[in-house]
Amino acid sequence: MRPSSSGMRCYSTEKLSFPASRCGHYLSKGFVVSISEASRESPTQSDAVEHHLHGRYVTLGLVDMHSHHMIASWPAAGARAEGTARRLLSRHLNRYSSRTSHCAEPQLRVGGHGNHATDQPRVWVPSPGLSSRSWQIPEALKEKEENVTLAIFAEFSLYKWEAYSPSLCAGHLLDKHGIPVAYKSDGPTNAKYLASQSAIGHSFHLPEDKALQAISSIPAKAIDLDHRVGYYRPGYDADLVVWGLHPLSVGATPLQVFVDGVPQLDDSKPQKGDILSAAEGAQSFIIKGIHKTFLENYPALAAFVTGRSEEPLDLVIDGGNIVCLGPAQVCAEKTKALEADGRALKLSLQNGHVLPGLTAVTKALGTRKIAAEEETGDGDAKGQKIGDAKTVAYAKHGIWLDGKSFARARMGGVTRAITAPVRESGGMVQGVSVEILTGGKKILLDGGIVQDDVALHLVLDEGTKASEDTVGAGVQHLRKMLQDGKGKQHATIYGKVQRGELPLVVTSKTRSACRTVRYAGQRYADTRYTSQYDLQQLTMIKRDFPGTELVIMGGKEAPYVRCSWKMKSDDGEQVAKDLAAANIQVILAQNRPSGDEFRSRDAVMGPPLSRSRSIASHLTEAGVTFALELLRSPCPWITASIRSSLGPEAGWAAKYAGLNERETVRLVTTNVESILGLKKSKDLVVFEGSPLQYGATAVLSFHAGAETGKLEVATCFPREE
Repeated sequence: MRPSSSGMRCYSTEKLSFPASRCGHYLSKGFVVSISEASRESPTQSDAVEHHLHGRYVTLGLVDMHSHHMIASWPAAGARAEGTARRLLSRHLNRYSSRTSHCAEPQLRVGGHGNHATDQPRVWVPSPGLSSRSWQIPEALKEKEENVTLAIFAEFSLYKWEAYSPSLCAGHLLDKHGIPVAYKSDGPTNAKYLASQSAIGHSFHLPEDKALQAISSIPAKAIDLDHRVGYYRPGYDADLVVWGLHPLSVGATPLQVFVDGVPQLDDSKPQKGDILSAAEGAQSFIIKGIHKTFLENYPALAAFVTGRSEEPLDLVIDGGNIVCLGPAQVCAEKTKALEADGRALKLSLQNGHVLPGLTAVTKALGTRKIAAEEETGDGDAKGQKIGDAKTVAYAKHGIWLDGKSFARARMGGVTRAITAPVRESGGMVQGVSVEILTGGKKILLDGGIVQDDVALHLVLDEGTKASEDTVGAGVQHLRKMLQDGKGKQHATIYGKVQRGELPLVVTSKTRSACRTVRYAGQRYADTRYTSQYDLQQLTMIKRDFPGTELVIMGGKEAPYVRCSWKMKSDDGEQVAKDLAAANIQVILAQNRPSGDEFRSRDAVMGPPLSRSRSIASHLTEAGVTFALELLRSPCPWITASIRSSLGPEAGWAAKYAGLNERETVRLVTTNVESILGLKKSKDLVVFEGSPLQYGATAVLSFHAGAETGKLEVATCFPREE
């Protein structure tokens, strides 16, 4: 069959003789045969199959020049990589991957050059240490080697010394100096969303065309494959990606992928300077051009704005108090009074959004400045025992309130963070978390810590074996801990947890294996074959200790079907429904997960492989209250929190869960507060643009004083430095 596609929006690195916005392709025998205007008659072949894409966005097949595909088994279970690699979405999206591993010292790697290579070797830099600092020396790189390509991350950094001097504008700065930039994944998990790297780069000023080239033609040329891929040209491999949204927008996932002209996915559609110093010293503001507000933390204001016309609003703050939020004519009197005495700083926005300050549930923020370097923080909280409350570590005793990660958090509109002690060496007890401010102006002595003790954090996965020998023993010891909380541990942290005075947050990423037997015509679960290390165990614990506020951290396999004790049908029930029935809430650690370990091999991959069925959609349909934590694992030994992307990640979750914007904002604000029992925050953040999309800018963030409730400027136009 020879596929022919028409009515698509093309993004090409070539200059076409017709407008590139609408075009058609004729593909045959795995190659591009011709490119034409969509209005022209498509090539007629008796065996041609036409795919009309109705104006969808189309790009080249993406090229990931630094991935770990086919190097190790996936999931990490000892199986041969050849047998597991075909399970990955990125097998289709990232057609060509250089087989290098950079989790080592920085080094230059010279790409091989064969019959189609240029006369000069192509030097590209895959090391995160060298590439994350390359934006500082673009001219030196050009002098050293004219034919250099930088393979970089858009934002992943700050996790070890050689990656501690990054810039979110690195792609833009290097491009300005004429140095080709390619974005890379560095692993199968991130490879699923390679286009997100370009989207983030574009949101920090890398031009749209260069952002798309950074995952197509530039890496193809750097690894000497530009004679086959990376361009729209007759005779090139027929690798195309059809997108449901603009490929650089939040939630963009492929509707169809053509590899050698063959469609790989089914065709079902997804469902539903001066101003800085002035602002920091000001207490009164007139902010114009606000188009959307999400102010559930200010009920009276929210009620006033609801249902009003679409005209822009003014936000007037006088002496730290909001005195008006409404159309210009409504706020005219307050505005004139402030303008008359010159006390207010005036800002005019094009597409202003006002949100509550975001609350990030984080890993290592405030306990370690560089995630992979233990000496840059409080250390590894070893020696904690679930049977001995005296050994439990408290993050409040070792917290720091500065560092580059805090700057990233402020750029994303995060005003508060929840951080638990770092426990890298394994073990069931992680410690007690703390709530802190991220504004950088408070110290420990004057309110930098908002709440000393937030929750007790435990781990119920492979790490449990380090201290409890087996995960099953960990479940047993957890039950004993709660039982002792009624008696001899009544006055300790365990007593508070048992009584529900402090939430119990359990990190779990397992799913039970289920096998059934028949007896007397009935179908029963055979417990001899059922794993005890899963969410069902936690659900039963909640049933036996109903006063305990149990929260699941992780939950990427929560939607999977479980075996009930007595099954009336072959369909079973969903674990998510059990969680809802038991009133167990979830902090979703990976909204777009991958089965990176054997125990999590059945993680819900989400679109496009499972189309509209994402984790968030399962939890939403089951009625589970959940919030988002943003964790990613580019290297097997490091998990980094990318706090500046918290808003867009919520937008991604909402796209496939069918959430409206207000429900989406709750995932990173009020839901976190309600799940962890935090006091309601009155913090505000003003954005230019939607913070649920890439490219929004945090203009002003306000912290509400604990005693007065007045708004104090936490940061204005936050920057990395």
